[in-house]
Formats: sequence, structure tokens, C-alpha cells
Amino acid sequence: MGIKKEGEEGRRIYVPAQLWIPKGEIFVGVDESNHGQEEEIYSGVLSTNPDDSIKRKYPKTKNSRARFTFSNSLISRPYSFAQISIGEYKRLGDECIAVFVASLLNGYNFSNLNWLHLLLDGEHRDERKKPIKGLVSKITEISTKKINFSCGKDFDRFYKIVNLADHLARYLYEHRDESKIKGSPYRRRLIQ
Repeated sequence: MGIKKEGEEGRRIYVPAQLWIPKGEIFVGVDESNHGQEEEIYSGVLSTNPDDSIKRKYPKTKNSRARFTFSNSLISRPYSFAQISIGEYKRLGDECIAVFVASLLNGYNFSNLNWLHLLLDGEHRDERKKPIKGLVSKITEISTKKINFSCGKDFDRFYKIVNLADHLARYLYEHRDESKIKGSPYRRRLIQ
């Protein structure tokens, strides 16, 4: 997961370190909240557990009490999020997705990586996938030959890693004005 380190105000945070990749595979689930309105929150969850990418049916709950229990699932999985304005997304397009994924992976050593599996909720035409994959490769220095990029409608209902990202994005969107979210060590600032 990372190394414990004192953060702002004495809080313990985890920072990237050598990621244990037992089977040589990393799975990244990405989803966004509030697509197309105001500010979007992209969230990503990283896992080395292949079970997190097996296609099953997962509930998409809107009950905040039920959603709160998902935080236990994030204890062993690195995650991050980014707030992106509609103007920024219109200007940068899919580059926002690629830069966000790269920011989630930033700081890890991938010397024993065989495959990076990106699972993104939402449909993306094939001509949009190649540039996203290429930019992730360029930023992270992971060969495109080692990146498997899958996306589709309702991925948040079928893949645990994307379902967790969906719940995280929803939670963060509902609490987007709170100072603990704005100052979170897990927040990525993609555009300065």
C-alpha cells in the first residue's frame, strides 16, 4: 500500500512505495460523478487482486449508510480523486482521464509488472481509447503492450474495482464542499 508518513496536521497518510504485485498485474477502476454538470469528480481505485476485476453483479446503492461501509474495502487499496471543471474537461477532453490514471500510479515501481488493466465506466469509441492508452504509457513509462484498456456501460455494476470507484466518486461529490475533501492527501491536482 505505501509507507506511513506524518501528513498535514499530524494525520497519518500513505505515500506510494514499491507496490507488491504478486501476479504481475495491476487493476485500476475509474469512474466519475455528475458527468456533464458543474464540476466532475474522477475517482480511481488500484488493486493487485485479480478478484476485483472478475465480472459479477454489484449493487449501485444510493443509501449513504450502506455506501459508508465501502470504506472498509478501500483500506487495502490505494485510491485518489480529482476535481475537474467542465471548462477544463472541454479544453483537455480525454487527456483528463489519462493524466488522472497516471497520477494514481505516480511513484510506484513497476519493475515486476506484466499487465496494467484499466477498467473505465462508460462507453468510449475505439478511436478515443488509443490516445488515452498512449498518454498513460507516455506518462508512466509503462509500455502500451502491457496496458489492457477496457470500458463500457455499467462497468460500475459489473466490476468490483469500478464499483468501488463509483461509490467513492458519489461520496466525494456529495461532500465536495467540505474542507476535509479539499485538503485531502488523496486529492490529485491535474491542472494548475
